[in-house]
Amino acid sequence: MQALVDALPELSELASVSRRKAPRKQPKAVKKKKPEPTDYSKMRPGQKRKIIEEEISRFQELVKSPSYKANPLSAVTEHLMKRMKAEQEGPS
Repeated sequence: MQALVDALPELSELASVSRRKAPRKQPKAVKKKKPEPTDYSKMRPGQKRKIIEEEISRFQELVKSPSYKANPLSAVTEHLMKRMKAEQEGPS
């Protein structure tokens, strides 16, 4: 049994060896984000869900507005015109 104990390394030796062999993490280069696809069929499910949730909240906001209750067609037209103008100016 003593021969086996002598052959095994000490715990402190194992700890120092594992510290030396641990690879150091290199700082990652900044990855450029790919632009999100604008084609709905090419979007990931999470992107689709985000767009749907945004549109639902916009619709609910529109339906609650007094201008919609007074003249729905005019309110929807105005809403779409604002939305199109915002998209032409730049992504939000």
